[in-house]
Amino acid sequence: MAVTFHFIPGGLVYVRYLYHVDTAETLRAFAAYARHPERTPGQPQLVDLSAIESFDDDLVSVMKLQAEKASLFREHDENTLVVYYAPTPVSYRMARISQRSWEGLPGVTVAIAEDEIGALELLGRSERSFADLRLPA
Repeated sequence: MAVTFHFIPGGLVYVRYLYHVDTAETLRAFAAYARHPERTPGQPQLVDLSAIESFDDDLVSVMKLQAEKASLFREHDENTLVVYYAPTPVSYRMARISQRSWEGLPGVTVAIAEDEIGALELLGRSERSFADLRLPA
């Protein structure tokens, strides 16, 4: 699977994409996250786009995905912080598209970082690299 998510101690969700970001696959992964017993309202999300090479640019599919996310993220009065780690031109372009899709919508704050330290600082984490998060292999 080219998209995975892991729950990190301290309430963070780490999402990683590899190669191509497929909207249908992302919807399936998001549905699995929504059903997961460790999911809680307002959980901050760290979305690692560093290994992507391409992404779906079908606007209708992307908007459907964002509607699904918005529905879940706004089910409580908690704000969800989503930080995209986007160190490459392709990943940054995708992160900006995602960020723009949230503009003006309540319940989600989106930020983009081009380095790991910046992403972790935006999330209020003390780790200095993603390796310090002790992600599963």
